[in-house]
Amino acid sequence: MPEAPRRPIARLSLALVMIFSAAAAACNATGATAIPTPPTTTSAPGGSGPTALSTTVFSVPFSLTLPADWTVLDEQPDMFAAFISTDGETADVGIDIQLVPKVHVEPCDKAAGTATGGSTAAELATWMLAYAPLNGSAGAATTIDGSKALVVDEAFAGTPCEHPELWPTDGGWLDAGERKRYFVFEVGGQRLVATIHSSDAKFDVQVDAALAVLATIRFTT
Repeated sequence: MPEAPRRPIARLSLALVMIFSAAAAACNATGATAIPTPPTTTSAPGGSGPTALSTTVFSVPFSLTLPADWTVLDEQPDMFAAFISTDGETADVGIDIQLVPKVHVEPCDKAAGTATGGSTAAELATWMLAYAPLNGSAGAATTIDGSKALVVDEAFAGTPCEHPELWPTDGGWLDAGERKRYFVFEVGGQRLVATIHSSDAKFDVQVDAALAVLATIRFTT
């Protein structure tokens, strides 16, 4: 059977649980409410206004500005993720910046191996649109820090498997309960995908907030 995917939303939920559990424990120990430790060392302090930050681990360094209440969920050499949650339990909207040099030959069966999916952003976008279960549609091209970004909107319906993964980079999973908008582009010869993801119910309301964050990205390579 195909391996179960690694899912950032699951990590997001765990991170939120850890944050609020830590705060509760501190409160019980001291009698005062403590400021919870964020899930990573770099975050935008809630309510304090926009925070400018630079990546320290991602292999294609960049800076961006996160509005108040946004938090960095994870940073790895091949992925950066941030989100906002107003209820402390679910994400209103999140963004991922992923390095995508390869794709899964069969997104429902990772054991089938990987392929390049072409070498350019255009070839990756074409591959995505050709993967029928994605139900992808091409949006109007835009730019991210001056680099042309091809836009793919997905409408995955949960078949032929529940959680296919488009590529090995954490964040390539699909979920029928979410909507994603992909921005496929290149920086310094590296192929990147920026993804906005939210629930079906919240996507249209929250997408502009995520677009505003993507507009602040500046690559340093």
